[in-house]
Amino acid sequence: MTVKVYIWKGKIPFASAYNGLIFKRDAGHAAIEIFDGSKSLCYISHQFDEEKHLRGLTESEITEKKFYGEFPKLDNVNFEYDCREYNRYPETTINLYGLDERRMIEAANKYFNNELVSKIIIKDKEYTIPRYKYQLCYNNCCSIVAYFIRLGMGCPKDSNCHFCYPNGNVSPRRKVVEGGLNVGAALTASLVIQPLTIPAFVTGFFTYAGIQLVREIISFGMDIEQYGMNLRNARELFWSPITLEKFVKRVKENKACREE
Repeated sequence: MTVKVYIWKGKIPFASAYNGLIFKRDAGHAAIEIFDGSKSLCYISHQFDEEKHLRGLTESEITEKKFYGEFPKLDNVNFEYDCREYNRYPETTINLYGLDERRMIEAANKYFNNELVSKIIIKDKEYTIPRYKYQLCYNNCCSIVAYFIRLGMGCPKDSNCHFCYPNGNVSPRRKVVEGGLNVGAALTASLVIQPLTIPAFVTGFFTYAGIQLVREIISFGMDIEQYGMNLRNARELFWSPITLEKFVKRVKENKACREE
């Protein structure tokens, strides 16, 4: 059997979540399909009906609900539907071999019947996730693809090791870009105060750092309120097309989960 992973990267790959929520651009997408020869056995493309569940809401309400809401999955989605929806073929298609496809298909049947539930262990505390419902932060389209791949790899637990953990698959390019953005933000903050001088830069830098600290404290508080995962920042469970692509390529090379 063959497992195919399809990845649509979106307009700004390193800022996937913000594409859809803030910039209103294509946030990207991912799907997984299992073949027996040329016959498709199942196609999983995790998403929800935005028109149905977000109709009549204001822009701010839509943003809040997209970020925090949990939605029933959209059924009867196929590869052709996704290509029409995104107006293109996926930028990346990766074939995986040697996974436990039967285990994946068994889980897929439960997924299609709205019965698939998994448990995440965080610091010895267990959290239940209904995998058949869409949630942007911890059960989006990329999260589901990663989940099924890990099933096929025979991961002994649903808590993530570094190999199959989102933050363990951040690309070096993203780190460079984010670092550059942070430096740029610091420079911008300094220029707001007065023309670029060393004292102004120092003042601007600490102003920026203070703002970042406040933002992180507020975000962490919201994560605790929303997810109850007060021992690990819930955003660390977020999979994006770019982190998923790196993970799938590593799986193709290594074929097994391992602690790093």
